[in-house]
Amino acid sequence: MRTFLSLFALALAFTPAHGQIFPLSENRWDNPEFRQRFLGSFGVNTRIEPELSRDEATLFGELVDLIGTNPDQAIARLRAALTAESSAALDYTLASLLLQQGDLPAAVRNYRNAIRKFPNFMRAYRNLGLALVQQGEFADAIPMLVKAIELGDGDGNTFGLLGFSYLNVDRPRSALDAYRTAYMLRPDSRDWKIGLAQALTMNGDHAQASAILREMIEANPAQTSLWLTRVNSLISLGQEMEAAAHLEVLSRMEAANAASLRLLGDIYLNAAMPQLAVANYSRAMRVDGGLPIGQALGAARNLLTFAAFDEAAEFVQLLEQKFQGELDDSQHVALLNLVAEIALARGEDSEAAATLERVLQTDPLNGRALLLLGNYYNRSGNVEEAEFFYRRAATIESVQVDALIQHARMLVSTRNFAGAVPLLERAQSIRPNSNVEAYLTAVRSARDAAR
Repeated sequence: MRTFLSLFALALAFTPAHGQIFPLSENRWDNPEFRQRFLGSFGVNTRIEPELSRDEATLFGELVDLIGTNPDQAIARLRAALTAESSAALDYTLASLLLQQGDLPAAVRNYRNAIRKFPNFMRAYRNLGLALVQQGEFADAIPMLVKAIELGDGDGNTFGLLGFSYLNVDRPRSALDAYRTAYMLRPDSRDWKIGLAQALTMNGDHAQASAILREMIEANPAQTSLWLTRVNSLISLGQEMEAAAHLEVLSRMEAANAASLRLLGDIYLNAAMPQLAVANYSRAMRVDGGLPIGQALGAARNLLTFAAFDEAAEFVQLLEQKFQGELDDSQHVALLNLVAEIALARGEDSEAAATLERVLQTDPLNGRALLLLGNYYNRSGNVEEAEFFYRRAATIESVQVDALIQHARMLVSTRNFAGAVPLLERAQSIRPNSNVEAYLTAVRSARDAAR
């Protein structure tokens, strides 16, 4: 049985959180102890921290209360005090205030200025990396965060941001190493634990990822994103029905979206439960604006492939109602093709033929319609008409091989083995298939025996 588990959840669960805001640290400017530590730290370790002049130290003392009460005025005073010779600590503090106010481009410029003045400024590298991550500039953030670590930054958040950046530039192995360190240093951080699970998944370690996510779900059962993320690991581990249970939980929490309902339908269809499948496909059409037409047609075709003809007819009828007057010509033709295929499968041959003729009026080169009409006339015993449509379909690349094989099968049914052999040989030259090769061998033998 074919499997149609389209992992829409994967795309949703691992969409990079470009808008996610990571804290500068656990400390804030409204914390007096933090302000005292921050303003008194410069020059303590002159290898990684710039020094302050006496006048600059005085300015910082004056800014302590202002930063907490009127950050705009503090920013203005810092800007006025900046010169080419002023301490990198001023540029850094200005950048940090701008970062907290959300002015990321200005924060980035001032962190870079601080680094130009003091090339070993560890905190400036770390916070520049943070600002670049918040702007979605992950490739540029990576060397900044690595430099901070090289200078001695052992904070788990720095490693976590590095792992997040590696994930977003498709370097999952590096991301895994960074997230493992982040998780070790900050085991209570939800962000880095999720990041570790994502990195494990991207590296193929679905069992460990699933275990981490299960632990997180038990601690935070209302966090719907955790359920959705774990679905992907469960499917990769072959635990499809447990994945379905997770998706059902999301549905009961009213957190299911169109993609997750489509995935749930795929799971049920693969488990030979077409009624549950079509129920979830139909629900998917009623939430979040429904599935895009391409995905909806794919779901209908899956039902057909699994011979769930009644369910396919029900779902296609829903699509006709929902998209009435909204489809372009190609989408309308695709829908009509499905209508015809369902009719053929249910033995409603005349209705199918009429629908296919409508398709060809709109799209004379529609390979699917040509092939289906060939099958229709073949079943009706009209070999000449069937041959006409098979030959036309064989000129359309998308159905060429199928048309050649179906044409050959029709000729074999009329004992025209000599005519069938070159058709099968041509199909094999285009797309080799072991089953077709075996069939070709048998037809050749029949041809030779009939001579």
